[in-house]
Amino acid sequence: RKQPPNIQPKGDPFRVIYKKPDGWEEQRAGGMRMAAFKITDGDASAEVTVIPLPMNATDIASPIANIDRWRGQVGLPPLTEEQINENKKAVDADQPGAYFSLIPIGKRKMLLTDMQAPASSSSDLRIVGAMDFTEIGYIYFYKMTGPADLVGANKDKFLALLKSVTYEP
Repeated sequence: RKQPPNIQPKGDPFRVIYKKPDGWEEQRAGGMRMAAFKITDGDASAEVTVIPLPMNATDIASPIANIDRWRGQVGLPPLTEEQINENKKAVDADQPGAYFSLIPIGKRKMLLTDMQAPASSSSDLRIVGAMDFTEIGYIYFYKMTGPADLVGANKDKFLALLKSVTYEP
C-alpha cells in the first residue's frame, strides 16, 4: 500500500476548538487524547475521542491502517487492496465509498468511515470515525465507539461536532 507523504510536524499539534453536542459529557483528556466525550442512554454508553498523530508516524497514522484497526475492533477483516482501490475510485469521482468517503467540513474535507460488527457476531459494536489532514503535519482522528443503536442515534451530533472544529496554535 502506498504510504502518505513523510511530512514533518511543525511543532506540537494545534488545540482543537469545538462546540460540544448537547447531551454529551466531556471527559478528562490526557495521554494521546486531545478531547474525549461520553454519551449515555440508560445503561448504554458510547465514547468519542480526538487524537492527533504526526503524519510522519506512518506506522500509526496511516488512514488505511487505522480503518483496518477499527475494522478489527468491530470484528471485520482488513480491507483488501481491491476494496481500497474500488473505494478510491468512488471517492475520486466525488461519490460516497463503501468503506470510506470524503465529506465537506467548511472549506476542507475529512475522510469519514462507518462500520459495524457483522450480523454473525455476538457484538453490536459500531464505530464512526473521521480523519482531518491538517496543514501542520498532523492527522486528527475523531472516533465514536459504542453500541450500534446509540452510535447511530448520535451520528448527526458527531458530524455537527466535526463541522464545528477549528484549530488554534
